[in-house]
Amino acid sequence: MTGPSGGDGIRSGLPRLVRISLVLTTSARRPVPGTPDPLERALHEALDAGAVIREASPRNFMLWYPALRRNRWQGLILLPNRDARLSPLEIAVLSGHMLQIAGVGRCPDPGHGAGASGDEVLRLALSRVRAQL
Repeated sequence: MTGPSGGDGIRSGLPRLVRISLVLTTSARRPVPGTPDPLERALHEALDAGAVIREASPRNFMLWYPALRRNRWQGLILLPNRDARLSPLEIAVLSGHMLQIAGVGRCPDPGHGAGASGDEVLRLALSRVRAQL
């Protein structure tokens, strides 16, 4: 995805229908400035590098997730909002996954508790988002 951000804060390199749909089904998400949280720092760095960060309800996140995985629009990061009720570990793993899909890196390893692999935590997080539908 290249090109400047449109007036809606979403990069103009996206197809127009995608940009309009994103504006209607998601909201802007700003990283918390000055926090020691590695996830927020990674999101802030991505935003400084020109990425667009959006968040969506669990339903809209699950509608967008397959398209994001398939198209891998460079610089577009979509995260579920608080309605997904994810644990901090699930948020960190899912956010790292979404940073990777957006092609803007990966947040630092959150350390997986109880021997759970990152893939297991990611599957659990996606299952919990789906459960909120």
